[in-house]
Amino acid sequence: MVFDFGNVLYHFDYPRMARQLAGDDASHVLDQFIGSPLQIAYETGRAQLEDVLAGFAELGFPVTRQRFLEAFLDVFDPVEGMAELVRTLARHRPLGLLSNTCPEHARLFIETVPELHHIPTRVYSFEVGHLKPHPAIYAAAVTAMGIPAEELVFTDDLPELATAAAAVGMTGIPFRGAADLARRLAGLGFSELEDWSAPPA
Repeated sequence: MVFDFGNVLYHFDYPRMARQLAGDDASHVLDQFIGSPLQIAYETGRAQLEDVLAGFAELGFPVTRQRFLEAFLDVFDPVEGMAELVRTLARHRPLGLLSNTCPEHARLFIETVPELHHIPTRVYSFEVGHLKPHPAIYAAAVTAMGIPAEELVFTDDLPELATAAAAVGMTGIPFRGAADLARRLAGLGFSELEDWSAPPA
């Protein structure tokens, strides 16, 4: 079983980051950075944090490395029910993570979250050099897991990124919450989830 990270295991709130860095001009920062060539380069290992800081300065928002990281790492909140679902699955199956992300989010947040130790195999776009939905990053996940693609299920909050896993033989499931994922996995033969229900909030 392979999980996306953002909006599957943890929500991410880039507007919160932008408000911290740019105040009333937050929407301008979001429009210019999210999905930009700079962000894509950052998440494919072709740009470093220093390049991102230079990009923010060019937008009119010079910021120190420390201040940027404080805001950049303060975008995550856990997705309800997923920690418990991961713990349940980890007792029965090998788990992996496949994420479009940058070095700082991976090393300074994802790698520090205690409950994610249940997911020992991690594949990051900045290491592979490609973003989902490029087939190469899914192939890298299959290789890292050491399991035939046909035996792997991948879930992502973006349906097109979930279904793109089929290009290498994986089964893709669009993520719509922990309870829905558990139900759909049970339907695929994950018998450990037949009676699973999300813990109360």
